[in-house]
Formats: sequence, structure tokens, C-alpha cells
Amino acid sequence: MSRKFLLSAVLLTMMLVCGSVSWAGIAAYQLDADGTVPAPISYWLSGDAQSVTVDVVDSGNNVVYTFTGLPATKGYHGNVATWNGQTASGDNAPAGQYRLRATVVTAADTDTTKMPVIWEGTGAGFYGITMCNNPNSAIYGRVYVGVYSGTTPGKGIYEYNPDGTLIGKLPAPADSYGGTAPFGLFMDSDNHLYAVDYSKTRIYIYTYNGTAWTLSGTTIPTSYIKQIGGNFASGANLRLAGASTNFNGAEQTPPTCNLFIGSGDPPASMNTAIAVSPVTDYYFQSAIDVAGNVYMAGIRGNVVGCVCVFDQTGKPVTNLRPDNSYRNTELSQAFGLAITPDDSTMYVARMQSYPVVTTNANTIQVCPRSEAMTITTTSPNMKQYTLANGQQPRSISADYYRGTLAVTQGTNYVSGGTWFGLVREPSSTPVSEVRYSRNIINWVGDISPEFVSGSATPSNVAIGSMTVINVTGKDQNSVPSGTNDIASCKFYCPALGCGTDGDPTTGTVMTKLTGPDTNKQNTYSLNVPVPANTPTGPITADVYLYDVHSGVLPGHGTIIITVTGGTITGTVTEGISNKPAAGVTVRATKGSFYREAVTDANGVYTLNVIPDTGYSVAPDLSIYKLTHPAEFNIQSDWPKGFTNGTTGTSDWPKSADVTLNGTTTVNGRVYPLTPTEIVMDWAPTLTTPPGAGVYRSDSRNVCVTGTVVRAAADSTATPPQVGYNGYYYIIDTSWSGNPLAVRVNVFSKGSEVKEGYKVLVYGTAVPMSGFKPSIVTPSAAPVVLGTGTIPTPTTVTTGSQLTSGSLGRFFVVKSTNVSAQDTANNMFTVKAPDGTDVRVDLDSPTTTGITLPAIGTPMDVYGISDQYPIWDTLYCLRPGKPADASFPDPVAGISAAKALADGQKAGF
Repeated sequence: MSRKFLLSAVLLTMMLVCGSVSWAGIAAYQLDADGTVPAPISYWLSGDAQSVTVDVVDSGNNVVYTFTGLPATKGYHGNVATWNGQTASGDNAPAGQYRLRATVVTAADTDTTKMPVIWEGTGAGFYGITMCNNPNSAIYGRVYVGVYSGTTPGKGIYEYNPDGTLIGKLPAPADSYGGTAPFGLFMDSDNHLYAVDYSKTRIYIYTYNGTAWTLSGTTIPTSYIKQIGGNFASGANLRLAGASTNFNGAEQTPPTCNLFIGSGDPPASMNTAIAVSPVTDYYFQSAIDVAGNVYMAGIRGNVVGCVCVFDQTGKPVTNLRPDNSYRNTELSQAFGLAITPDDSTMYVARMQSYPVVTTNANTIQVCPRSEAMTITTTSPNMKQYTLANGQQPRSISADYYRGTLAVTQGTNYVSGGTWFGLVREPSSTPVSEVRYSRNIINWVGDISPEFVSGSATPSNVAIGSMTVINVTGKDQNSVPSGTNDIASCKFYCPALGCGTDGDPTTGTVMTKLTGPDTNKQNTYSLNVPVPANTPTGPITADVYLYDVHSGVLPGHGTIIITVTGGTITGTVTEGISNKPAAGVTVRATKGSFYREAVTDANGVYTLNVIPDTGYSVAPDLSIYKLTHPAEFNIQSDWPKGFTNGTTGTSDWPKSADVTLNGTTTVNGRVYPLTPTEIVMDWAPTLTTPPGAGVYRSDSRNVCVTGTVVRAAADSTATPPQVGYNGYYYIIDTSWSGNPLAVRVNVFSKGSEVKEGYKVLVYGTAVPMSGFKPSIVTPSAAPVVLGTGTIPTPTTVTTGSQLTSGSLGRFFVVKSTNVSAQDTANNMFTVKAPDGTDVRVDLDSPTTTGITLPAIGTPMDVYGISDQYPIWDTLYCLRPGKPADASFPDPVAGISAAKALADGQKAGF
């Protein structure tokens, strides 16, 4: 896909000049104005600044108007000023093309050895980072962070505004990321984001379509690469590069390396391995300069690694150094690498102590890119900084202009970091950062009319009555009439019968009452009846003010009108605890007409509807026949309908009659899910029980009830409570065919519930990375309903019982012996009666009180079938207390021995 750059050659030259002399300060991102006059001004500030000034400049970079004293605090500033097409003297500016130029002043730094943190984020599993560094992009300055492991914030790619506020999460692949993904990230100049999946040997391609990110169904195949880099180019000139390196089994041994380079926008593939020879370093992040040279950040084991440079055939570039070497050992132990898009500056991130301790570790080196292969640490052009709070930099991404850098922290080349942020180079004097708007203001010499104000009286209007619309419009330009040029004012609202849907020019012409006055303002009015079939609720109506000149865009404003009819309201409660049921979508339906609303934190919903009789009111259900967005059962005795064909007890649907301006109350109950519903993915038709080994993979809010089959530990309780480390299991007592347990995280302390309690839990069910069943994290303390019944465990006769579909089941292996130990992972193995292995995971022996038993120890083993956390394809039993892994019952053993024939051996 080719891209047309918006910058003219003159403007690009201006930007490069400004970028070369002004750097290291807070910057204005996404500086914007509408394409016509009046032009409202908006921008993002990455941090707090001293001052912000915005100039309106013509195509020759001459200032025609200046706005001073604009907001200088971190964050988004919308419509902070408006240019009306005039010069500083108050005259109309000549017709032409104009842009905005923002100058942001940042205070001087007292410590010029450290890079100040503009903003930061914390969590776990951070690895790759990239930022949109194209000043012409609508998302210029946004930062993207890859999280490949950890529970906070969770696996995925996260998008942040230029000020560090979270926007959201990019869509995940349909078949999910691999175990170590997303790793490296890179964003090109065309709003494509590339994400490395190390485990699945592929690169995902994301595209920003102007409103949202979409994930391409096509991926770029690769080998095992962790990081990715590229150049600031468009179309077929785009290059991506990443390296796959093998240590040959020992870090000090020179590794082998294959370079993967893709071309095109986006590249069709990167699966041609280019052997790099010779190679002496283990390569990580890469960057490509304007000439096409590929720079690789390198480390070594017992020898200092460094930045190396190759051409696009994998051959070392040796003509950049006097000694004909392709390595600069002054840029040593490099993990992160970035080149500014203008090719002027290189950044090198150097982590501490891996694999060897080096001098000046935990630093970011900054040098001219042209000197990257010859510069030394004592050169006056070499700058070297630590991060302000001592973080260890790993992955980096540079802004278009020198001075600003997005960074993730890491302690080695594999583990996920716990910090990321936006930093800048320090300066001993105040710094002025200059940015230009990405869009052109087309000024035709005549200003668009301005919507000053508008109202509806009454603003809350009943169906069948009338509202009066009043509008004030202004035209500051007096060309050619000398007063104002407003030709007409139209009210556009198809819902009220004013205009054709999709065509604002068909709006109803309003009656001019007065004007123009001394302020060049006109007033307009229109009586608007509300038809009987008008949807109730808020309606946004548009007002357009048209100029006498056809080339001038109309002025535009909106008016909110709330159409009232009748009201259906009520409270939805959870039927066992009688607590409010928040997050339930309630729908009222009559024929093809319906209205729906979601219950609030108090379980209350309100629906504005057309007055009528016989509305059917009920929670709207998902394909799982559960409420949404929070999941409850609509019937009280689930799964009775599966066992005997009945529908169970339900309050819904209910009938409601509604009168004009009247209120009808409809209350009802919903009921919690069972653990089986949390764990298993039920057929949408709800005619088939679980058992096929299909697990719910989506995240959702839930209400679930069950009996605590094994508790969590709490050393602060009296007496101390043994159990799992930070979680417990509740088990299904309503589904007798295949009762399943679900893991629930502790809300505040382990002793909040005890074994045998029947509890009700509100929270989120989220599949943990690499695991199949969801884990419930409570959003409030669990409700203890009384004492429940723990089902009898299923006796294991063969190890094959612990396979697909068994996760969450309560098992016991009787009269067995320990056949193997795994002390490193607190595991042991016992034999099922058929001789197959059953793996037992002690979770945390310090909390469960279970000591790893010796080989040959006889015992009965009770536990919940769960996934072994190292290899998620292996299942295990997880006991939760000492009695779960104990000697067999001696009485039963004696009885069994007595039943043996003479001469047979008995052991117990």
C-alpha cells in the first residue's frame, strides 16, 4: 500500500531544521485544526510544560497570527483557541494554505546526567515497545507496549496516548498469541504495526484505519526472532529486519546468526534466512538507516558484544571504520537500538550485568548516526545517560525528532520487565520543542458561518407534543455584504421528520427572526412537532448555517432533545443472596420495537418507551443463554432443564403496560452460575451438557456459586488455615453428571472462606495465559450462604482419566505408592491401578502443609485436576491439605489383607 505524504518539500525542510536545533523537551503531538476556517486548535502534551504558543503560518513559514498563554499541562487540550482567518492586525489573511506551528517550552534540568521520565507505567511482562513517530499521522505520539507474560496488565499489545493514558488493547489473533508473544514491536510510517510471535515464528500485521486497529489475516513467516526494526519509508521502500541467533550451547562461543529482511508495504514475507558471516554477537533490536544499512544491537557471554552493521545481503559493512571492522566496541553490550527517522541520531540501550558486567551499564548512549561506527565514549558528540529512577533500559523507540524515547525495562534478554515509559534527553537550559500541524487549513478568504448557540424548548418533550428550536448564528466575515453572509439556517433531524437520513442539505429551513446585529449575529426559530412513532430517549439534532458562497463549508452545531413517552423501571436482584445484579441487559419488546438498558451497581434499570400495552420485559440473553455483559442464569435450578426437560424456575418474561408520562415497575431475579458453566463452553443451543473438553476462552464478569472443596491458606487465622497459595476451588453441586470445580482468587485473606462453605462470588472470569479454564477474580468479598455439600471424589482407575475435559474435577487415587519425585517443582508421581502415571503438584508446600513424600511411600491422593503451570498440556492432581496426600486408611488395609489367600503379600 503506497502512502502520499502530506508534507510539502518546504514544510519538511522547516520541520527538519527545527528538529535539529530544538530537542529534549515536552512536545505537542497531534497538533490539529479543521481544514477550513474557523479553525479550532487542539493538541496533546506528553508532559507538563512551562508554556505553549501556537502560530498560524503561511506556506512561506511567515507568521500571520499568534496564540499565547495556551494550556501547558500534560494531557489533551481540545478547541483551546480558534483562528478565524484574520491576521494579527485584524484584517482578513490572503486566501491560501496555512498550518499551525506549536512551540512548547520545557524548564531546564538540574541533573543533566539522567533522562527525565515524562510518564511511566508499571506491571509485568513488558518486552517490546514502539511509538508512532510520523508527524503526519493522526496518531502521532501514541506508544505501543507488548506484554507477553504476567497477570498485570495481561498478555497483549496496549495502546497509550501521548500523555501515557491508556487507550485500550489491540485485537489478539484468532488463534491467540504464542507462549512468548507479543515480543518485539515496530511501527512504520504508514500506520502499520508489526508484532513478533517468537513461539509461532510469525509476525502479525496491524493497520490503523483512521478509527481503530485491525489485524490482518495474513502473517509474515519468520524463524525464531525476538526483536524487529525497520526504516522510516513508505511503499516498496519499507524494510523490516530481525535476527535469529543461536548461542551454540554456550554463551561464550561465537553464535550463528540468520538475518531476515522483508521489503514492501507491508512485507509479504521475511522467511528467507540470510546467513550472516562472520558473526560474533548475539543480536537483539535492529534499525535501518536511510542508506539501507542494518544495525544490530549485540551482546556476548564472556566477551563484550557491541553494535554491528550489515548490508541487506547479510554481509558486514566494513567501509564505515578505518580498521574495516563492522563492529564498534564502544557501543557495547547493546540490547536496544533506535535511529530517528531523519537519520540524524542513534540511541543504544545498555543493560546491566547480562551476560557480563560492563562499565557504564544501565545507560542509553546517544550519538550522531553518521558517527555510529567510529564514535568513542570520550567523543564530545557521544552522550550517555541513565534513566532518572535507575531503570534498566532494554527495548527502545525514537520520536521523529531527537530527544524523546519510549523505553521498556528489563533485567535480562528473556524475562518480562516491570516498567515502561517515555523519557527525554536532559538540558541545562530551557528547551523549545517545535511541531507543525499535520493538516492544511484551506482559507478561501471568506470565513464559514459560526453556530453560536441553540436550544429546544422544552428540551424534554413528550411524544405527540411540540418543541421550539431557537438558534443564533454568526458570520464574522463581511465579504461581500458588509454585514454577514448567512444564506440560510437548516434544522436537520430525520428522527423528528426534518430531513432525509444521510443528507443534511434536506434539513428544514428555519425562520429568520432578527439580524444581523452589531455582532453580525442572526437568530432563527422553528416549531418542531414530535410524531407518535418517534423513538424515546436523547436525540442529537444538527443545525447547519450556509454561506452565500458555495465554496465555504457551513457552520455546524448540535442540540440535544430528549423525547419522553412512558417509563419501565425496576431492580434486578440475585435470587440467592438478594444482592443487586449489576451488568444485566434488560429489554422491553413490543412487536419490532424494543428498548434495552443495563442495570447499574444497584441493579436498577430504566427504559423510555412508546406508551403501549403488552410489553414483554426480560433480560436479554447471550448465545450461552446467560445474561450479558455480566453473566447470570435466568433460571433458579440450573441445570434442571438438562436432566428432565423442564425449563426451571424463572421470573421472566414479565408483561408491562405503559401510559404517557407514566412509570411501570418490573422487578425480577436472576441466579448465579455454577462452576461447570464457568469452566466449560456450553453449546449455544443449551441442549447438550459439557464433557467434550471445550473451555470458555473469553473474559467476562460473572456471578458464581458453589461449595468450597479446598480452601486457601491463611497464616494469620487462628488457628492458621492451610491451603492453596492465594486461591481456592469451589465445586458444582447442582450438576451431578460431571461436577467441576473452578479456581477462585482470594479477595482479601484466605480465611474469608473455609472448606465446606457454600459461597457466592462476584468477579471476572479470565483465562490465565497458557491455561484452558478461566480463573475467577472477585470484585467484592465472597458471600457465605451457609454450609454446602462436597461431592464424593471420582476414583481414578487409569491415568487417562486426567485428560481433556477433566480439568476441575475432584479425584482420588487410592492405595498407591510414590513412584517418582521432582524436588525442583514440588511434584511427585503415583501410579493409577492400571500402572499409568498420575502427576501430583503440591503447589506451595509451605501453605498446604504437605511435605514432598519419599519414593515408595504408600498413600491415598485427593486433589483437583488442573494444569501443570510449566507445561500446560500436562494435567496433574493438586492436593490442598495434608490429609490429601496421606497414608491409606489402615482399617481398610487390614480388611483387604484378610481377604487375601494364604501366601499372598499384603502392604499398607
